[in-house]
Amino acid sequence: MTNVDRYSVETVSIALIEARGVQTEAAKLLGCDRCTVAEYIKRYPELKAVVSEAKETLIDLAEAGLGDHVKDRNLKAIMYVLSTVGKDRGYTQRTEHTGKDGNAIEIEERNKLIADETKSKLTQALNQ
Repeated sequence: MTNVDRYSVETVSIALIEARGVQTEAAKLLGCDRCTVAEYIKRYPELKAVVSEAKETLIDLAEAGLGDHVKDRNLKAIMYVLSTVGKDRGYTQRTEHTGKDGNAIEIEERNKLIADETKSKLTQALNQ
């Protein structure tokens, strides 16, 4: 019996749910290596769905926690929500860049300069 056959799919599924889809944590719960859990997931497609759902649940939990922090008027949480979710309402951070003394930024056309130098050298070489 290989490690891949040691556990039932239901047992691995429960471990993955408890571990919120993190394979290393599920392996600790099962008492095996992460590779064993990965092999189960590869062998049984229904476990991929369990991992996906567990991660979605984790994201939901994180969003709820973030919402709690916003309700508690945590400034960092408020700023994060406004700068990500509130972008469509204009809550974005904007950085302005200017050149010397607040003037426009000057951009050299380096490729053109290189091309002009190359052309000049070729012309000189042909004229010799």
